[in-house]
Amino acid sequence: MSAHRSYYHDIAESYKAGDFATAAKLFSAYPEGNDPLPSLAILSDAIVQPDGNAQNGSYFIITKGCSSLSGSPTKSKPSHVYDKVATISHYWGEGYYHFFGENLVRLPMAIEYLSSIREKSYMVHVKTKNQFTQSALALLGISSSRLVDGLVGAKTLYIPEPTPCGTPSAPALRLMRMSLLRAALGGQDPEQAERRESNNKCVVMVVQRRKASRSISNHEELVKALREGLEGCEVRVHDGKGEVREQLMQFRQAKIVVGPHGAGLSNMIACRVGTVVVEFLPAEKHVNVCYMAMALKLMLRYIGITPEGATQWGPMTVNVSLAMEMLRKHWKTVPGMLQGRGGGR
Repeated sequence: MSAHRSYYHDIAESYKAGDFATAAKLFSAYPEGNDPLPSLAILSDAIVQPDGNAQNGSYFIITKGCSSLSGSPTKSKPSHVYDKVATISHYWGEGYYHFFGENLVRLPMAIEYLSSIREKSYMVHVKTKNQFTQSALALLGISSSRLVDGLVGAKTLYIPEPTPCGTPSAPALRLMRMSLLRAALGGQDPEQAERRESNNKCVVMVVQRRKASRSISNHEELVKALREGLEGCEVRVHDGKGEVREQLMQFRQAKIVVGPHGAGLSNMIACRVGTVVVEFLPAEKHVNVCYMAMALKLMLRYIGITPEGATQWGPMTVNVSLAMEMLRKHWKTVPGMLQGRGGGR
């Protein structure tokens, strides 16, 4: 057995045995699977490049994002020099998943430190100031007027632990979940709020991808099967519209999330521990398992299904019967799940 095959075999065996901690550890980009606690570097009189690489007279720091680990100090002058800047910019940070899974997860560490020293007048350096970037940061109390991008100078530059491509650390993900939910809940502690809430309602969230690539051609058939096969559950369709807070709260209510490989699954960062996530992936040689890694590190139950003939670039047709069968196998594992037809009463 090749080393590559053995790696995936070990993940599968750990998952089958219910040992999610080991499965998540095998997804780590760090030596021996030891995801580090988030750290923070601080540079004086520094310049930060558009993709987050940073420099001053003594150091050049390269981020671990989805670009190659290369780069060089710039000789260009920044457009503006600010007093204090925290950078979360990363390659591909203009994309929804890459922003949430690789950029935004870095921010809580900087916020915690800056709050501890009662520092509030800092700017946040991002890859791009698009709508969801502004919406997510506004939820965390950072207005769009405090966002900067491009080549920027800082008298003091704060650099949270960079994220390896597609593999955010478990501590960073869980800290991000806590920070986002606390903000979405108006400052309440998410765990205490969950204990106070009645959590018996079964909500199934079906992600509908609006782009043609990796959309589900038989989406309506899938939704109908879920409504008929999961008796007692409310099936909702998520089309990616709405403010970030609204989307996060919708996913927090879900007991089951179903969707194709794509940005909409990034919202699982708000899901409660034990939520079942069903992902439909392209059936190709190199399968991107970034959402599986995210799910396991967030302590969610993950089911991956590769529809026959599915590719990255076109719609996919789901085997609805297989998807329902796989869901029923996990039926009793969902905390507080109502028993329904086919659920093994």
